[in-house]
Amino acid sequence: MDNLFKTVGENGLFQNILIYILITGSFLVSILALSYSFFTKMPDFLCKLKNSTTNTYQNCDYYLDNICSISSPYDFIINKQTSLNNWVSNFNLYCDKEYYIPLLGSAYFFGAILGSIFITPLPDKYGRQKIFNICFIILCILYLNLTFIYNEIHLLIITFICGIISAVYGIFNVIISEFIPKNISGIVMSFTNAIYPLLGVLLTIFFMTINNWKIFILILTILQFISTFLALKYFPESPRWLITQGKKEECLESFKQIAKCNNRMNELNKLLKENNIEELLQSKTNSRKKEYKNINLSIIEIFNFESQRKTLLILILLWFGSAFCFYGIILNLSKISNNFFMDAIYAFIGEMISEVISGYLSNIFGRVILLEMGGYLGSIGFILYFIFYNNNYHFLKSSFMFISMFGYSSTFNVTYIYTPEILPTVIRGNVSEFLFLFSRIAPFSIPVITSFIGKWMNALFILMGFAYALACLGLKETLHDESLSEDIPELFLIEKFLDEPLLEKEENNDNILKNLE
Repeated sequence: MDNLFKTVGENGLFQNILIYILITGSFLVSILALSYSFFTKMPDFLCKLKNSTTNTYQNCDYYLDNICSISSPYDFIINKQTSLNNWVSNFNLYCDKEYYIPLLGSAYFFGAILGSIFITPLPDKYGRQKIFNICFIILCILYLNLTFIYNEIHLLIITFICGIISAVYGIFNVIISEFIPKNISGIVMSFTNAIYPLLGVLLTIFFMTINNWKIFILILTILQFISTFLALKYFPESPRWLITQGKKEECLESFKQIAKCNNRMNELNKLLKENNIEELLQSKTNSRKKEYKNINLSIIEIFNFESQRKTLLILILLWFGSAFCFYGIILNLSKISNNFFMDAIYAFIGEMISEVISGYLSNIFGRVILLEMGGYLGSIGFILYFIFYNNNYHFLKSSFMFISMFGYSSTFNVTYIYTPEILPTVIRGNVSEFLFLFSRIAPFSIPVITSFIGKWMNALFILMGFAYALACLGLKETLHDESLSEDIPELFLIEKFLDEPLLEKEENNDNILKNLE
């Protein structure tokens, strides 16, 4: 199969189109999480005494709770010159409707949790192409709805459904690993993730200038339609997935579609003419003597294997912790910062730069060291940010926000690269879905926890960063170790084919496998 990929072209127009679709998709499927702080930032108000004889409103020095109180002596209006044109100002989500703000965040990520449960298993069952395209078509409909949203209930429903569809992002790393050469897959994944914060920078500038959330959503709607069109036209089913399903003819058709796009049909026809098709479709995983494509282990069964248990527990903490810190700062930026736009730009630039270079650095120094250093750097940067919180030198304070987001984002990015490499092929899809679920549970809990503990939430970000960084000391490096991603763990074969209890000593496996053969 490797010869087929090389023949149809591993770097050509097809890969360029696919990378464009994934890059734009990286923010289109999850833009509501990125823009939550902007769309829900509380407006500034102008006040006047209720019994005043003048209609002149002035700046308010009172908290919103006092303004909204029935016994308040003040009337108030939104200061449109200094406030963001967002959901709060459009749908009056303050006073008696203020509960909608955390509800919108929780609805989105609750939808993401459901999507992780019900959508992420579908690509392994029905194929990458079909599920990917269906989700992108649904996103077109959702963006059209967002553009013409008419009340807060409609907004809540669309936000919830957008959360469900955002689960399609969980298969982006699978698509990259199956279509993009491994020597550049980490870099492609990094650039795919890096566009997400770049949009955050543009989003900040957009609200500082144009300041109209509906125009912003309209632009995204146009981009979504373009990406969907390209996906429907050029994105074929994964040949690697098709061959695991025994669909050899469809697999060859997929290769032909890639070759046609890359203008390599002559080379492909020559290869097919000169070689045995069965041999061409062989791979490291399907050439094993023992078939394993029907092995389908539940998460509970996987935890029974001592060789996998520690790794899975660390990965759970890593996915939950990095998502908790990464999304937590984004979702709480309007509450954390006393210089919102400046801190937002520095945070998104830090995230963008880290996701561009962290994948590259992980190819030099290794995945695990990047995972560890990301947690330490994120936590230390966040501590320094609050030490200098009231400092008049906003550049210095925002620089520490940059460092913090640089660290947390490095971990978040390399986690997507590392996970499919450490997981054996036979359990990769199942466990990836399970871990991706934790990356959605984390941000779902943030609005709820914040409403209870307030500013103490910042301490949780710091502690979480240190916790997952220390836990990463127990992970095995995957860089340059090809056997980790392709070999089937012997214990899985033993238990499935011998139907015997789990062996306590793994050194006995070789003898048993020899008897099997």
